[in-house]
Amino acid sequence: MARTLRVCVVTWQLQPDSGWGRYSLGLVRGLRERGVSVRVLTERRSRPPSGFEGTPIVPCLTTPLAPLDRPLAFGWNLAQVVGRARGSDLVHFFVEPYALAASLAIPWPYLVTVHGTYGVAPLRGNRVTRTLFARALRRASSVVCVSRFTRARVAEAVPLENLQVVNNGFEPPAAGIGCSLATPLPSQHSGVPTDGPVLLGVGALKPRKGYHVAVEALEKVRVRYSNVHYFVVGDDQDRRYVEELRGLTARLGLEGNVTITGQIGDAELDRLYRRCDVFVLPPVNSGSAFEGFGLTYLEANAYGKPVVGSRDCGAEDAIEDGVNGLLAPQNDPAAVAQRILRLLDDPEAAKEMGERGRTLALARDWSRVVDEYLTLYEQALGR
Repeated sequence: MARTLRVCVVTWQLQPDSGWGRYSLGLVRGLRERGVSVRVLTERRSRPPSGFEGTPIVPCLTTPLAPLDRPLAFGWNLAQVVGRARGSDLVHFFVEPYALAASLAIPWPYLVTVHGTYGVAPLRGNRVTRTLFARALRRASSVVCVSRFTRARVAEAVPLENLQVVNNGFEPPAAGIGCSLATPLPSQHSGVPTDGPVLLGVGALKPRKGYHVAVEALEKVRVRYSNVHYFVVGDDQDRRYVEELRGLTARLGLEGNVTITGQIGDAELDRLYRRCDVFVLPPVNSGSAFEGFGLTYLEANAYGKPVVGSRDCGAEDAIEDGVNGLLAPQNDPAAVAQRILRLLDDPEAAKEMGERGRTLALARDWSRVVDEYLTLYEQALGR
């Protein structure tokens, strides 16, 4: 009988509060379902998820963004990984900066998943960080990029022969099980209008997400749809950017058309997804910051909603232009507005696009991603 594969996962958290968290949650759950023995190392303040009984989840790491000029934090993470991965067949770094530890003393085969910004930023950092991170990537059995764009950005920064692409998987929201996700439900949120077009953007409030572009586009959409409303949902800890968004909204006279909710509960997010007509998130590349893929495009598609994103970023792997959504040039509010209006003006075409998106999203479940990773694990172990 073949021995059970033992994998040590190094990540930030197993919670759906962030892209890293959603990715980790889906992939760890998928590995468990395939009989893989998983030990998970997370940031020491992270909350363990429910439903993972029998899986060791050890909150022992410092922040993944601890720079190398904080040697105690770097040394601590290194010691935790080396000490707690004992007995594993391989180590899988789900969060890129943690892989810095692999440049020094990881005796096991390992993989690194590169999502986006934080997989490239260390390669453009100070000389020590750049050297160690490049070494960690070169020593990896595979450096797995979540999109073709991410792979291209990594390859620009450091020549590697071990680059792979495995697109993100998707986990249908629990609230949608057993019912039609495309069926609108009335929202309990007092600020959600019962009539007029509703646009939705979901993701951390950061400049690279392009919310400011969407707000500028909204000014043009409002000329035709005066009661259009755009909901911006996500982590709002970047207060400077949030205030910039609020200031832009005020300057354009859109206070009655834009709501920045911050993070909200799953039930309310479910209702917003159901109520919205179009999902709008047009990313903008800014230096080393870029959108690596965009799981929320798949989430919106799963609700039968067409999506609007940007070219020249990871969104191109999530959105097939004209199939499940529309792509616009980056930083072009007029082009984004044109895509939104195209969907609002033709509800039947928008519905068809959303339904195709739903089919695509539900076909990109984690079982496909797990299969691809299991193949890479076997290659790493020479089996």
